[in-house]
Amino acid sequence: MRASVSWHRFLTWLTGRATVRTAKRRRPRRLIFDPLEERNLLAFAPELVRDINPVTITNGDSNPANFVEVGRTTFFSATSDVHGQELWKTDGSSSGTVIVRDIYLGNYGASISSLTNVNGTLFFCATDGNSGIELWKSDGTSAGTVRVRDIAVGSSSSAPQYLTNVNGLLYFRASGDNKGLELWKSDGTCAGTVLVRDILPAFGDSKPRYLTNVNGTLYFTATDGTTSYELWKSDGTSAGTVLVRDIRVGAGSRPRSLTNMNGMLYFCAAGGNVYELWKSDGTSTGTLQVSDIHPGGNSSNPRYLTNVNGTLYFNANDGVSGDELWKSDGTSVGTTLLRDINPGALGASPRSLTNVNGTLYVSASTASDGVELWKSDGTSVGTVLTRDINLNSASATPQYLTNVNGFLYFQATDGINGVELWKSDGTSNGTSPVHDSVFGAGPASPRYLTNVNGTLFFQATDGFSGVELWKTDGTSLGTTMVRDILARVTNNSPRYLTNVSGELYFVATDGSSGYELWKSNGTSMGTTLVRDILPGSGDANPLYLTNVNGILYFQATNGVDGIELWKSDGTSAGTSLVREIRAGAASSSPKSLTNVNGILYFRAADGTSGYELWKSDGTSVGTTLVRDIRPGTSSSDPDALINLNGVLYFHAKDGVTGV
Repeated sequence: MRASVSWHRFLTWLTGRATVRTAKRRRPRRLIFDPLEERNLLAFAPELVRDINPVTITNGDSNPANFVEVGRTTFFSATSDVHGQELWKTDGSSSGTVIVRDIYLGNYGASISSLTNVNGTLFFCATDGNSGIELWKSDGTSAGTVRVRDIAVGSSSSAPQYLTNVNGLLYFRASGDNKGLELWKSDGTCAGTVLVRDILPAFGDSKPRYLTNVNGTLYFTATDGTTSYELWKSDGTSAGTVLVRDIRVGAGSRPRSLTNMNGMLYFCAAGGNVYELWKSDGTSTGTLQVSDIHPGGNSSNPRYLTNVNGTLYFNANDGVSGDELWKSDGTSVGTTLLRDINPGALGASPRSLTNVNGTLYVSASTASDGVELWKSDGTSVGTVLTRDINLNSASATPQYLTNVNGFLYFQATDGINGVELWKSDGTSNGTSPVHDSVFGAGPASPRYLTNVNGTLFFQATDGFSGVELWKTDGTSLGTTMVRDILARVTNNSPRYLTNVSGELYFVATDGSSGYELWKSNGTSMGTTLVRDILPGSGDANPLYLTNVNGILYFQATNGVDGIELWKSDGTSAGTSLVREIRAGAASSSPKSLTNVNGILYFRAADGTSGYELWKSDGTSVGTTLVRDIRPGTSSSDPDALINLNGVLYFHAKDGVTGV
């Protein structure tokens, strides 16, 4: 800024001609200018006011993950400084890679997980900070991204898991409605999100796991308190949710690795005391052991069950060859060792079994070659090393094997260039790194490889931009970063810029005092720490900076009283705790600070009444509960506080009429 331009004039222009986005928590403020005001900007050339914390970071990680294709859109979770970890989507372009909705306002993040496509609707788990981790859905728009149902009412989490599509209905396990962990289903509506059956009644947990769709029937493992963990099935009704067979009476067979092959369910279970390969047609008599692979009372422990064109491949141990590659047609005589890849008792430990157009690819280990990429056509002679990527006995350690248009993509290292993205057509010459260093820095440590309409999306880093979203068409030129979502430049990041009577207040750290309250008059000398509320390097983390008649109110902690309501007149002595609403080290966590006619309204929890509506005139005695809307320890969770012509409007729940 030119010296001839006063700070007051700049703030006046700023508040009058620019839109300052309201921020919560650790949200860096951004100024969004009207393009028509470009000539005004020329008069206010940007100038660094003060380098508060002169440290540079260039590798912020957005950590994109949980990629799911819905139509021609890829949804995923990612982290930004502004929003924390939230739901994002991409069409493969930088401009088309955007946050869908900031579900948990601020940068705490919504804890996005379990993204699942059900007939074109995305279901996932998230929290908005009020209702705990619950079931959400999205059509790709902010308005269409909504919580399906608050199953565990209030701030508790129902914690949905194992989201599974069966004939257009979503099945999952969750805890709510005064039930333990049980089987639920949802059609995407609140009313249609219901408990299927209370398998272990009252507050008991039946703990359904390994939900698997076999031709429209849901199979899973659970316990009803009488039988231990056994195989169950469900048609979506309470009466049709039944135990298939009590395989191991009393102790439970603990089925796992449930896999559909040709309409038959295959799985690993303990019949007696040993884990072997089993199958089920959904009836008790049709649920039986396929083969005793490791005779004599020992377990073969079948793992990584994979269907390739009607043949089941898996890892098992017969007690002689160690963990090796096996196959089965569903009969005892047709369950055989495919090849003893690493002769001896140690075995090859095949894993990451992946079907690419009828060819099975695996990561397997031998004494001579280490862990490398193998392939199989289902015969012993056709089970061969694809290429010794990391020469001699060193390991390439292939991971994240993924089929894209008949090519296998995976993560591996040749021992020279680090962990890179590779692809293979099944031949030695056709197994090579995707990116050529002649085109610049390529993606390192690729993870979460996901095929979306023939384009591979993945998480990786080029060493400069941190862990970000990448894509590839299989060529060096076509391997590019989609967007640098967390484009972090400095670890100071002044945030929550707030104008109080012509002076700028904000939160920052100088590297010594942690994140504290600062102010600035626009000069370097006049940019100072207001008060080190939490002395030393700890963070007081002031949040929700709110101007009420020239006094700044905010949430902060001094390390003794928990997170409480504070105020400041811009001096160290005048920066003080307003009232310890919740006694001791516990926090009242005041939020949604709103000025109505010079009175501050906010939500807080005193430890007795839950989160309710409070007000303050800036004194301890004048900081009081307005009303216990939901009597008792439960919370009414007032939120979205708005001052309309001197009247406060907000939403809340009284425990009777909903929100």
